[in-house]
This record gives sequence, structure tokens and C-alpha cells, in this order.
Amino acid sequence: MEDRSARASRVGLAVAAILFAVGPQLISSCSVDEPANGSDRTSSRPTTSSRTPRGNVLVVAAVGDIASPSAKGRQVGTARVVADLDPELVLGLGDFQYQKGNLRAFNTSYDRSWGRFISRTYPINGGTHDLFGTGDYVDYWNGGSAGGHGRTPIRQKAQWSYSYDRRGWHFVALNTSCWQRDDCDPGRWTDWLRDDLSRSRARCTLAYMHEPYWTSPTDIHDRDESSRPWIEIMHEYGVDILLQASNHNYERFAPQTPTDERDDAGIQAFVVGTGGIGLYEFTGKAANSEARQDESFGVLRLDLWRTSYRWRFVVSDGKEFSDQGERSCH
Repeated sequence: MEDRSARASRVGLAVAAILFAVGPQLISSCSVDEPANGSDRTSSRPTTSSRTPRGNVLVVAAVGDIASPSAKGRQVGTARVVADLDPELVLGLGDFQYQKGNLRAFNTSYDRSWGRFISRTYPINGGTHDLFGTGDYVDYWNGGSAGGHGRTPIRQKAQWSYSYDRRGWHFVALNTSCWQRDDCDPGRWTDWLRDDLSRSRARCTLAYMHEPYWTSPTDIHDRDESSRPWIEIMHEYGVDILLQASNHNYERFAPQTPTDERDDAGIQAFVVGTGGIGLYEFTGKAANSEARQDESFGVLRLDLWRTSYRWRFVVSDGKEFSDQGERSCH
């Protein structure tokens, strides 16, 4: 009969073979303090992996729908999380200041908790709350902080989309409110996006915008189809990650095509509308949704290497929840 040490060795080799076959393409886990929906591919235990060091990591924090009119709102907690993470980049996913983001409102609330991150924030505007990316919204980011926090690393312009490169990654910030305005030409920005992505030589690309193309419905929001031309271009050029907000909850999707077909070569989308404004309860479930929650505020942390990335949702306030994993770029 096989002794224990031989049996353990044989089992260990089998497990190692399985892990090698799985490879670095996807390792993920999700846990909550209650069982996840049965159709979610989740685990109640964190998944760990061993890997060789991949060089310097670029730490990013991302969230949208942030500051209430009160300076003591939930945004104080999410700002504390960002301070603890100490990211190199803060990606603002729109709707920074409720109800109307004029300069006075920004400096009354948002600036007092989140203003300290302006010098590393790369914002993209939402719609009405952000004045559609015009006027006082632009002025705040370009030096209008009453707390003396300076301005963003890239000077902001009205109703624009923009891109930049950091640590081998290409970032694209897309103004979805352009589709809602007569004085903004989405066709121009569609052409710009194609040209921008065609010129990029980065292995990995992250895009972010406010209105979600991929999201599960709530009583307040459902998917916004207007940005479909941008989604098709992003898929064509192999964008790896798409960050969205507007729906006040957190959701992660499997990589997919613009027509919602599961595809490992597709775009992995996240909704991170948990910056501090009241959360929206899900009323349905979109295709390819793999993890989600609507009871906790928090921030998405991304660790970016030159050929791969890791994600982790960090709760600031509310029900205990965890979603984390990693994936190789296309």
C-alpha cells in the first residue's frame, strides 16, 4: 500500500500540473459575508498564486460618484482608503461633486477630503453633476482648489477626451457626456479614439469613462448604448480594461465582446460607482457578470505590471466584501 509521503508527493505533483495548465491568464476570487448568487463564479476563500517578480508595479486607485454636499459624507471614508493605498495614479470616473459641481460646491465638500489627491488625479467628467465637463468643473482641476492642492498632472480642457502613458500602460479617458450634448461632436472623438489606439505601442491598455456600457440594471440606471462605437473600436484594438461608474455599486465582468459574448481576448469591464453617494440596488443581472455588490462603499485598487494586472476592491464602509484576481494582458 502507498505510504502517506508517497501519496502526498503524488497529489502535490498533480496539483502543480493543474496550476501550470491554468497559467497566469486568470486567477480570481470573490467573497461576501453571505453566499454569493449561485450563478456567480466565486469562492468564499481567497485564491493565492506564486509567481516570479514582474518588476515595478504601478498602483492605481479608481472610483466615481464621490462627494455629497456635506463635507462629512461617505467620501471621507473612501478618501481614507486612497490615502492608505497611496497610489501613484487616481482615476476619477466622473460625478465628483453632488448635486452640481460648481467651484463653491467642490471646495465645500470634495476638496476637503479628496483634494489632497489632485496632483495625481486623472479625471474624466460625468454629465449634469460635472457640468458636462465645462466651466467650474474644469476650473477646479486647473488650480481652483481652495485648499491649495494645486492642479491635475494633465491640464484639463472642456468636453474633451484624452490619453497618456505611464509605466508601459496606455490610458484613455473618454467623455461619455459628449453623446448627450449638441455642442459636442462624438464623431470627432470616435475618430480621435481610433487614431489614438492605432498609434499606441503599449502592450496593455486601460480605458475609463463615466456612463456604463456594461452594467446590471438598477431602478436608476441601465446600460448606456450610446458609446457602442467606442466599445467596438476598443475591442478591435485590444483594450484590456474598461472602468465605468454612474451606477452606484460595484460590478466586475468577464472579458467579452461588444455583443456580450464571453471572450478571453475581449474587454474586462468594471463598474466602480462606490465613491460615497447613496448606493443603488441591483434589479437584474447582466450577462457575464462575475462579481458584484450594492451594499458597500469602497475603491478599486489596480496593480499594473507591463504585461499583466491585479485587481482588488477595498471596502471603506458597509458590508464586508472582497473581490480580487489577476489577468495577463492580451
